[in-house]
Amino acid sequence: MNPRTYKWIREHSHYDDEHPKFALEIVKHYAITPRMQRQVMYAAKRSLELLNLALVTSTQTSPSGSLAHSSKDVGRETVFA
Repeated sequence: MNPRTYKWIREHSHYDDEHPKFALEIVKHYAITPRMQRQVMYAAKRSLELLNLALVTSTQTSPSGSLAHSSKDVGRETVFA
């Protein structure tokens, strides 16, 4: 990691730690019915699923732009152009 990237991460890490607390306070304030709370829960779950997919995909992509094979891909006949 280059110094510029490290500096950016250091400067933004506090926000990343505080953001979930602020978001929870907003949810507590506005999602007052059980139905609204369920909808928020489902939306948060879907958001985390998509984040996980993005992280997994980014770790399986080589610098050249082609997808790398993970251990889960063993036995699959996938061709990448």
